[in-house]
Amino acid sequence: SHIDSDISSFNSNSNAQSNSTHEFGGAINIGASIGPFNIGGSIGGGISGSTASSTTSGTSTGAEHTTTTSSIREQANIQLQNAIDRTVAESSAHRQVDINSTTSETNTEEQETAITRELINTNYSRCLNFVFRQMTQQYLSITYMHDVSFVFNNGYPDSNIVVKLDGLEQFLMELLDKPDYVKYVLRDILIELCNVIDYQGNARQFAVCEHFKLEKCCGEKTVSTQHILHKNPKLETIIAGIAVKGVVIDVRERILPVEHVIVDALLGQGEALDCYNMRQQNAAAERDEIANQSTIIQNEVKKIEAENRQKELELQLEIQKIRVQEMQFELDNKNQELALELQQKQLEVTKQQQALTIIDQITDPLQKAEFYKKVFGTCCDTPQTQIIQ
Repeated sequence: SHIDSDISSFNSNSNAQSNSTHEFGGAINIGASIGPFNIGGSIGGGISGSTASSTTSGTSTGAEHTTTTSSIREQANIQLQNAIDRTVAESSAHRQVDINSTTSETNTEEQETAITRELINTNYSRCLNFVFRQMTQQYLSITYMHDVSFVFNNGYPDSNIVVKLDGLEQFLMELLDKPDYVKYVLRDILIELCNVIDYQGNARQFAVCEHFKLEKCCGEKTVSTQHILHKNPKLETIIAGIAVKGVVIDVRERILPVEHVIVDALLGQGEALDCYNMRQQNAAAERDEIANQSTIIQNEVKKIEAENRQKELELQLEIQKIRVQEMQFELDNKNQELALELQQKQLEVTKQQQALTIIDQITDPLQKAEFYKKVFGTCCDTPQTQIIQ
């Protein structure tokens, strides 16, 4: 019979862009002897999908045992971490990025196209540096003891019996004939499970035994006591904000490079010119500044001239509007005068027509001529003394 300690390992991956938690598979079987029994355990863990496994067997020496589960867990953890380190180193070797000053592309026709990048330093007296940095990822690997299983095998295939902590005592009572053996083995197992050494060297209580009073129903006053052996519900460790429900065996940080590169431009602080060249550079800068100021003034003058032209155009437009209004006023006056003259002429014509209508009704020629003369006036200066009929 042996005991399996289910020790899990998970990795927390964090970088500048995202945070995530991953769990990986793997198993390492560990064993130790307590009395006539062998106690075994399994540590699971891994990184990037890798699986590490190893086996360590405990030796039975009757009532005494030379190897404890703590030392075997430590050995198994070292083997697990070494396997993870090898996987990390292999992954890191495949993620190396080289920074070259030139870039080339090659196709199947054996034609090569080169891409040249030109970087111009406009700082005459200082050097311009470009620093390329490869980004990395930080992995937090936590290995912890999650659960314990007890397995019995009588040597025949398919004869394994697996129980957890809550069924350990009943399992030993059914397996062993002598109650003293049950008490002895259970005591040694609980000593191991109540003093599990964590990654800081502290003894943590993994298993607890709680007692409950059971009262019978239906009016009976008999009270019985029941004790339950199970995992410590208060067992929790906070590591980097992560709550681990178990005994933490190992905590490690690993750095892996990624296939991303960032570049920074750094301007050197040292001056590369002497005093004479510095004065020439200052004089050139002053000339450029004067030229810039002259250009600004010229632009301002052009702007003012344009504004003045715009105002002149607006003034001319207003003058033209006033002239148009005056011409319209004069035209309206002339139209009114013409309308009055037309009305007067129409009135005179109307009077003449009325007079002619009245004259036509006169039958006496002399009287009719007299009225014609009064209406139309004398047609000539010579008096007409003779009337032609």
